[in-house]
Amino acid sequence: MRPVLKIHSEIKEEYRLQRVWILGGAALAIHGILDPFVSYLAIRVFDVADELNPLMAPYFEGSIVDLLLIHVPLFFITITGLLLLTWLFSLGSDSQKQQVYRLALAVFSLMILWGLVVVVNNLIVLLQGIS
Repeated sequence: MRPVLKIHSEIKEEYRLQRVWILGGAALAIHGILDPFVSYLAIRVFDVADELNPLMAPYFEGSIVDLLLIHVPLFFITITGLLLLTWLFSLGSDSQKQQVYRLALAVFSLMILWGLVVVVNNLIVLLQGIS
């Protein structure tokens, strides 16, 4: 029978996993929803910018739905990665869990930072273009 009260290490482990999932979700929202939406506004709605990424440019010819649908693989890969991180976290020793946690924090924090730079740049281009 398992005790009702959780030990400190279990609470700490749950907190770490929760933090990784929150950061992963934030990175996903920025790169998969916010960036495409702001880019779509600048390129298609206000016609003040061009898409410089040749892989993404064709998707700006269609609707916003087409643009969001092309990001489905991003959602799949990110969620799969988060599930794999959770699985690795459950298997590892305390030091391995710490390494996985630090790596995940670094990767998702950099992804968020990169996404925010891209979105802010797109907003600056949009605002300069419509003013």
